Amino acid sequence: MKHAFKLASNVWHKGPLSFAWDDETGELSGPDAAAVEALARQAVQDGAVPLHPEPGRYPIRNPLQNPAELAALLGYWWQLPPELLQHYPTLEDGGAAVAIGDDGTETPFKLLQ
Repeated sequence: MKHAFKLASNVWHKGPLSFAWDDETGELSGPDAAAVEALARQAVQDGAVPLHPEPGRYPIRNPLQNPAELAALLGYWWQLPPELLQHYPTLEDGGAAVAIGDDGTETPFKLLQ
């Protein structure tokens, strides 16, 4: 199914994003499709993206095919519409964050209070 998104920025240094995403094929189109594709490529290369609340991180492997990964990719800097917000990952265990090792191993740790 194809979804059209216009995302407002959460921060002053990022502009809005306007693109369409086909959740079955992973295809992007629209004015900012290339920018979202570039974000996705970089996130896959990095292996994870930041997640609210900090220092949360979320592993990224295929964000154009996985709604949770796409939501994590975009939700740190942009306001998500309901179709993506419902997939935004949450930190487990009431404040536990995950450290992702170089080998991809995830280790939960508690935030300092």
